Amino acid sequence: MASQSPTQVRVPSRQGGIGSSTSQTATPFWSRTARSAVPVSPSASYSNPAASLERDMQTRGFGHKTWRVREMVLEWLITCVQQYPDFPAARYIANTFTLLDDNHDAVRFAAKRTLNTIYHAHTELQEDIITKAQSITPHRPTLLSAITALPGELSAMPSSPYGGMRSSSR
Repeated sequence: MASQSPTQVRVPSRQGGIGSSTSQTATPFWSRTARSAVPVSPSASYSNPAASLERDMQTRGFGHKTWRVREMVLEWLITCVQQYPDFPAARYIANTFTLLDDNHDAVRFAAKRTLNTIYHAHTELQEDIITKAQSITPHRPTLLSAITALPGELSAMPSSPYGGMRSSSR
């Protein structure tokens, strides 16, 4: 037993029966299951954790079936935009606009807060945000004012599901 390599394990053979002394080598469990059953494209490398997180947030977070998860993804985005000036917020604008049509008030309000935060933190994206907001403004007359409002004023607006009682520091 001491002469075995650490990557191989000797297991009893099934062909020899219960009392058989013959054995065969088998690879450890993790080496057999480490390969993904789903093909992964070369651009979707799991060696880059930031790329994996971004992909998961965009595919799983913004489209999650639970409204609280969608709201928390928007809160995560607000935190990233506020704390990291180089955060690539432009990649999330389209998903945030999509959540303006969510069924739950808190998610819609979080989407407005997110767009408001991106609008004030990234001046280079203001034109893109205004253009997209104006394209849907006839359906939502207060959207443009919510996006361009000062950050502290947004929670006091009548469209807030929190009735203006929520602090702007969140």
